[in-house]
Amino acid sequence: MAIKTYRLQNPELLHIPDGEGKWSSGCDQDWFGTEWQRRAGCGPSVASNIMLYLHAGGVLQLPYDLPGRAGCLRLMEDMWNHVTPTRHGVNTVQLFSDGLHSFAGRQGYRLDCDILLYPKLPGKRPGFRNVAAFLADGLALDCPVAFLNLSNGEVDNLDAWHWVTIVRMDTDTENDQALIEIYDGNSTAMVDLKTWCATTTEDGGFVHFRRIG
Repeated sequence: MAIKTYRLQNPELLHIPDGEGKWSSGCDQDWFGTEWQRRAGCGPSVASNIMLYLHAGGVLQLPYDLPGRAGCLRLMEDMWNHVTPTRHGVNTVQLFSDGLHSFAGRQGYRLDCDILLYPKLPGKRPGFRNVAAFLADGLALDCPVAFLNLSNGEVDNLDAWHWVTIVRMDTDTENDQALIEIYDGNSTAMVDLKTWCATTTEDGGFVHFRRIG
């Protein structure tokens, strides 16, 4: 078995302390103040993870007390005004990327964005190896990769109609397999990427960023 790993250089930069000796694996939509925000806030939370990681890594500077929970919540609330859920949530990668570009611009930064769509129609989908290559490229930039999953198919440890943050991918080139590690609020999971690609029944997609100005 030939395993190759692609990962963030410092995933612990997304570990948010709770002040009691524990930590959350990234921003958690359950921290939002209203029921609607808690239900629909996965997109703004994942977008906040990306900006938190870039801030903590010194790529850019944000006016929040990070990575404390109170500062992260302020970031999430401000992000909500840019990555704003519709009545269907943030259900396209374009809504997500446009909103994050808007937020970054408000902070005085420009981001370069790469998008990989995974359409509902099987004939229009990129192959599994193309998806894995896209994720490898994104993680090599040392920036979290945003993952939109509207249908988890036969993957049991992934919520449907949901954004999560990819921090690592282990590929098995001999057996043509890949596992991705996701941060999802206060939990983590290793997700079978090939099974998701083969069995998801709705649109999905992936987004990664880098600073260009």
